[in-house]
Amino acid sequence: KDKRKIPYYFNGWKIEYENQTCLIGVGIDIAERKKAEDELRESEIYLRGILDSTTDGILAIDTNGKVISSNNRFKELWHIPEELIALKDDHALLTYVLSQLVDPEEFLRKVEDLYRSDRTDFDILQFKDGRIFERHYNPLVLSKNRVGKVWSFRDATDRKKAEEKLRNSENKLRAFFRSMPDASVLLGRNFEILAFSDAGYDLNASTYGTELHEGDIFIDKIFPEVRPLIIEFILKALNGEISKGEFPIPNIKTGHSVWWLAVFMPAYDSDGNIFGVVANSTNINELKRAELKLKKQFEELQKTNHELDRFVYSASHDLRAPLSSILGLINVAELEAPTPAFKKYLDMIRSSINRLDGFIKDILTYSRNSRMDVHLEKINFHELMGLIQNSLIPIIGAERLKVSLEINDDVYFYSDKDRLEIILNNLFSNGLKYQDFHKESSRLSIHIATLVDKVEIRFSDNGIGIGEKHLDKIFNMFYRATANAKGAGLGLFIAKEAVIKLGGTINVESEFGLSTTFEITIPNSTSNS
Repeated sequence: KDKRKIPYYFNGWKIEYENQTCLIGVGIDIAERKKAEDELRESEIYLRGILDSTTDGILAIDTNGKVISSNNRFKELWHIPEELIALKDDHALLTYVLSQLVDPEEFLRKVEDLYRSDRTDFDILQFKDGRIFERHYNPLVLSKNRVGKVWSFRDATDRKKAEEKLRNSENKLRAFFRSMPDASVLLGRNFEILAFSDAGYDLNASTYGTELHEGDIFIDKIFPEVRPLIIEFILKALNGEISKGEFPIPNIKTGHSVWWLAVFMPAYDSDGNIFGVVANSTNINELKRAELKLKKQFEELQKTNHELDRFVYSASHDLRAPLSSILGLINVAELEAPTPAFKKYLDMIRSSINRLDGFIKDILTYSRNSRMDVHLEKINFHELMGLIQNSLIPIIGAERLKVSLEINDDVYFYSDKDRLEIILNNLFSNGLKYQDFHKESSRLSIHIATLVDKVEIRFSDNGIGIGEKHLDKIFNMFYRATANAKGAGLGLFIAKEAVIKLGGTINVESEFGLSTTFEITIPNSTSNS
């Protein structure tokens, strides 16, 4: 009635009592024992569940080699078939396990050694199919007089392969880093040396007389005089900046200084975080020598050009003076009423002198354009074109050339006035010189438009034109597209040089016998004044 359950039994004993046959029934209360058995069974179920849920394969063996217990993961890892498990044959199980190993004898030797000791152990098992297991070994106390061993196995194939791959990659990177031709050192955040190239090792040994070793503090390996600057560069690199500098570093072996270019760059890990600094040094000694030599040559060239400019100016001035005197004598001679034949000779002399004077002026213009600095000022194109047009009136044929000039200069334009005059004067004079006198009239159209960023200039005429084979050569020095050319072939060359000096472009389109168009674009150098 009180809900107890008491197992009982009858042993069949018979007794005589008061002339009657009786049975004796004995009832024993084993409720506590049954409760303990149930709890033990439940605990075993829990332990089995824990064993079977772990990712490691577990095998427990007593000192006689008999399998005490194993979990499902052990059977999965070792690919043990169900029929072998059903046999419960420990010898067959061991044979099957050994058959999968690359070196079963070594495994058995280690097992025997471990069974004679109570120590724990760890090793790696290599399988014939390429798998790699980690094996952990621990002694197991089963009872007071019964002991055993617990083996746990973990499949480390993927991890070991990844580690091997990483190790190979690191070795390759290390080998690559060491073989770099530049002197390179990889530093950690605390200035410790993580890696270095062979060239870096040699540089440090020959410069500072110290050897590099991984783990050493880099700044301890260099001269105290340069430490503050190097520390500054390293700190900047650790903050994500790239620093570089050129240093003449003395070589303790030769006693001579060698120029090096040092660059300090941040080193990033795979997550994009800065973990250190790459210090890379390149020997620029030969480059420095070449630079100094080039600088010296440039200074000598500047001196030569200056002397040449002075010579050209002086020679041209000295040449033009007697030419002017000759022209004056020709004018005086014409006052003496010369004969027609003598007048013809005087005109021929004047023409030759004018050509020679024009050539000298071209040389002076070229010299002035090549050596003058660009001087910026506000340009008044109306005034400039008026001066140029008036200066060209004496040219033969100027009276029959109809000039159409259109200037749109609402936007202020700043440039070098002298060079603009050279350009416009040459193009205007070409329009005059190369008219087609077989045509009823000659026309020259000039369009100038100032914009915020540039000026656009266009000269179009209906003159003799330029043959297609000459178009790509007319800007060359001393090139003349026709035998009837009146100049020395310097005009367009000088005009293009002036355009280039101003950072502009010049292009030409022409059709022989019909027309020629020059288009010039020059940047607007806005004045700050």
